[in-house]
Amino acid sequence: MSDTSGQTEKARIVPLKDGTSDGQSTTMDEIEFMYNPSTVKWSIKAKWDEASDSGSDSSSKTFAGSDGRQVTLSNIWFDTFETRENVRTEYIDKVERLIQRDNEGDHSPPYVLFIWGAFLPEADDYNSPTFKVESVDVEYKMFLPNGTPVRALCSISLTEATPKEKQQYRRPNQSPDHAKMLTFRRGDTLQNVAYRAYDNASEWRRIAEANNIDDPLNVSPGTKLLIPPILK
Repeated sequence: MSDTSGQTEKARIVPLKDGTSDGQSTTMDEIEFMYNPSTVKWSIKAKWDEASDSGSDSSSKTFAGSDGRQVTLSNIWFDTFETRENVRTEYIDKVERLIQRDNEGDHSPPYVLFIWGAFLPEADDYNSPTFKVESVDVEYKMFLPNGTPVRALCSISLTEATPKEKQQYRRPNQSPDHAKMLTFRRGDTLQNVAYRAYDNASEWRRIAEANNIDDPLNVSPGTKLLIPPILK
């Protein structure tokens, strides 16, 4: 992915301290990919509360939010053939540390940001989705005569996870009776935006009307949405 100047934007994973971008981990390095992933699989599932009805073959459903995003980054190459360095110790060990115990906080693997140019740009602390690394799969593809690995193909799976500090944080204007602005993120729907803003997914029409959205399925990632207040 390139910007308008032709310069390639490198994808990167940033380990966080306490799940916030102003607290980058002091024990784990930011990982900038040598080559960007060839594919990014992005999945999100809705959660529904079902009400049984003995007179019907199907039950009524009430939207109850959504599961965290599942993101798989595929075909990430790391190559140290020209420098003859060990690709495992130079790169792969750093990636694998993201799924191991940290020396900070509760010692669990860190929360991370996935950042890649216009696909998933950096945003403010409480608009950026945070993830945990769920799995790392590596195939070593080339070795020096002495057995040193110098080329590796890697896939990384992330699952969205929100630290308690971020869940509990609310700016003064984040209550439903104050207007605010939110950024529509990749994988969002107006329903889950309404759920984040009001704890009520059925209020999505209020957001659509306030932003003159005719088609709720055609909202571009990065769109700034006015979230109108619910006045009591």
